[in-house]
Amino acid sequence: MNKLSLFPLFPAVLAAGNLTFGLHFDHEISYYFVEDKQRHLKSKLEFPKNVTSLAIRYDQTIQNFSYSFGTNIVLDSKTQKGKDFDWQDNRLAVFSSSFNKITKYRHYHFDLAYKVNNHAALFGRVKYKKILQEWHNTTQTNYFKNSFIKVDGKSLAFEEKRYQYHLGVKYHENVANNITFSLTPSLVFAQVKTKDYHILRNFYVTQHPKCFGYSLQGGLQYRITKKSAMLLFTSYTYMQDKNTPMHYFSDFSKKLFLRLPSSYTNKSLNFGFSYSISF
Repeated sequence: MNKLSLFPLFPAVLAAGNLTFGLHFDHEISYYFVEDKQRHLKSKLEFPKNVTSLAIRYDQTIQNFSYSFGTNIVLDSKTQKGKDFDWQDNRLAVFSSSFNKITKYRHYHFDLAYKVNNHAALFGRVKYKKILQEWHNTTQTNYFKNSFIKVDGKSLAFEEKRYQYHLGVKYHENVANNITFSLTPSLVFAQVKTKDYHILRNFYVTQHPKCFGYSLQGGLQYRITKKSAMLLFTSYTYMQDKNTPMHYFSDFSKKLFLRLPSSYTNKSLNFGFSYSISF
């Protein structure tokens, strides 16, 4: 068969698959610790995310292999409270809280799986996320000085880019007529880039964590017809880098002026439902 004779097969390959639309509710938090041992200072900043999104996925099976790719489109993002803790000599010195708002959100993923038997498949996943959050209307309490201040407007912007790689097993079992239970455990490795702009103090900090962790997803699928199904699911993911350097830059000169040890952690709890159709 020559190359030209393969061309008519491409529309058939692309057409024979499943299209899934879902509503996802994502509760996620990223936080970091940074410590200046010489001055006996330690800080923790928390960046929560509460996103409702429309998930769109296309998947296809060719013999024992299957693949899928998709994206999530934000429908709603609830304002959360960002928190900043500062300790001195192991005592809480300053606590700040701000209205935390997501201003940019990108989410794409690609899966590849190999069917081992009728109940299990090995799979790999690549996921990319980019999130920009801003803090507004900050309130700050200084416990050492017994003072309280409130700052209107934007005080901080936190940009986070994550490349996540999952390797695991997809397991499914029929538990009742037209109902299938699925369980998907996986190991996670993530390359993260963060940039935290401290607008009021004219500097920013960066991290490049390399995180290890795990993910667990469970679901129930109800087969409506031979070509359509409903799915309910929930998942939890945890990843951390306990030792990654934090770099401090002057916002004016862009020059590095401080380097401190830090850590990065991300936790996410997701649930939702979806509808898929075969064609």
